[in-house]
Amino acid sequence: MATALDRGELMRAFEQLHQQLAADPIFADGDEGSVETMRERLQSAPSSYEELLGVTLADGGAHLYGGLRVVASVFRARSLRQALHEGAMVVDREEVLFLASHLRIRGDLLLGDRASVLVAGDLVIDGNFIGAEWDNSVLGVGGALTVGNLMTRGDLLVADRITVKDVAYLHGDRVARAPAVRARVLIENDRANLFGAVEAKERVADVIADESPTLARVCALVSMKQPPDTADGFEDRLRRRFVAKIPP
Repeated sequence: MATALDRGELMRAFEQLHQQLAADPIFADGDEGSVETMRERLQSAPSSYEELLGVTLADGGAHLYGGLRVVASVFRARSLRQALHEGAMVVDREEVLFLASHLRIRGDLLLGDRASVLVAGDLVIDGNFIGAEWDNSVLGVGGALTVGNLMTRGDLLVADRITVKDVAYLHGDRVARAPAVRARVLIENDRANLFGAVEAKERVADVIADESPTLARVCALVSMKQPPDTADGFEDRLRRRFVAKIPP
């Protein structure tokens, strides 16, 4: 069932956040979108939050990030409920899942190609988060994200802190934005992310080329036995390690 949208309520929340959004790094150079374009789209918002986030604002990381912050403000004013999902959550190809709540997943979260999970509140994943393997996927969180391990080529948009218990691996030409990130190991393979404060025992922000010192380093950081010779081989092994518990 779609979640009904009140356009007046939405615009009031936007106006309260306008100055904060205008100052956010994701809107700084305009490449990802603009606050004024976002305002125009909110003013003509569709009738449901699923369509707003999954279609109207889905073309740019900045618009979706800003939209998530506005939607989170709307639902926090209503006092967010706590939702619980037992076991692994697998979101199929091109599916858009919006939850007007906090969410805890007692397992892993796996997204198919062009799938989106959008949570108004906090998201706690007891296991791992794995984005789509080949095409873009979107994980958007209006609050904080807590997860065991994280791996994605897609958009990762979090309005509050990201806490990764062990390894965060990001690759590809999409955008990631969070005011703060904490992980044991943060690997950003050929990717420019918009993170604020970063706490990581080890951080690798470089292109992982085949048979390179960087490849050898990341293999050692994740305790990968018999390191592969190629970057694709490293990514494939890491993915298989993270998704080992997820049912087909």
